[in-house]
Amino acid sequence: MKTITIRRQAPLLLTTSVPALLAGLFSGCGLFTGPKERVAQVDSIAVAAVPTPSGSAKLTFFGVVGFNLCAELVRVERRVSGDTLTWRFIARNEGSNCLQAVATLRHEDSVPNLPARTVVIRAERSNGEPLLRTLQLPLAAPTQR
Repeated sequence: MKTITIRRQAPLLLTTSVPALLAGLFSGCGLFTGPKERVAQVDSIAVAAVPTPSGSAKLTFFGVVGFNLCAELVRVERRVSGDTLTWRFIARNEGSNCLQAVATLRHEDSVPNLPARTVVIRAERSNGEPLLRTLQLPLAAPTQR
C-alpha cells in the first residue's frame, strides 16, 4: 500500500503581499523600531544675577525636547574641560499616538562661584552648532542699602 502526501500551499499572492502590507501599516506606529535617543534643542541659557545661598551661580537652560507629548528628557550629560563646561540634553520619543504639542526643556543647574575665573557655558544642540555663553565668576553678592 502506498501513502500519498498532499501538500496544500497558500496562493503566492497571499504569502508575499500580506506581510508587506502589515509591515507598511504598522511601521509608523513604533512597533518595529524602539525609541530613538537624540540631542534636544537648547535655545537659551539664563544666568541668575546673584549667587544662590550656597554661593553657586544658577543656570537655567531653555529649549525643546520634542514636538509631541511622548517626548521626554532622558538624561543630562555634563563634562568639564578646563574652563569650558558642556551640557548635553538627551531626549527620547516613545510611542506614536501622542498629542501634538511642544514638549519644552527647562533645566536648572549650578556652577561653583569660586575661584575667580571666566568660564564658557556650552550647550550642545540638535542642529550641531553649540550654544555658548561666557560667564565671569564670581557673581557679585547683592549689596545692602
